[in-house]
Amino acid sequence: MEARSDGGGEVGVLRKSFFERNNQLWWQLLGIKRKIIRKGHPEDDSFVERSHLTDDEKFYLPFLSQINSEQELLQRGMWWQDYYNRLRGHQSLNDLSPYQYL
Repeated sequence: MEARSDGGGEVGVLRKSFFERNNQLWWQLLGIKRKIIRKGHPEDDSFVERSHLTDDEKFYLPFLSQINSEQELLQRGMWWQDYYNRLRGHQSLNDLSPYQYL
């Protein structure tokens, strides 16, 4: 299995020692190979980029202006994650949700 990342700070790439330690402690134990995609090439991880576009268009743009607190953002975010993965049909999965597809 391979996990791809754009090399952002949230995955520890900015600090090489942290990245290597994180890689040894977690990823290697799980048998997952880490790969950092080329900077400025979102097409290297097109599935994630498409997911981000859907999040923007179907969650953030319609709902963000209605959210009034961090707690509400977390609650709505959990709702969106559940809806997206368990209920919403995906064209690439013959209009099944990821949960149904599994």
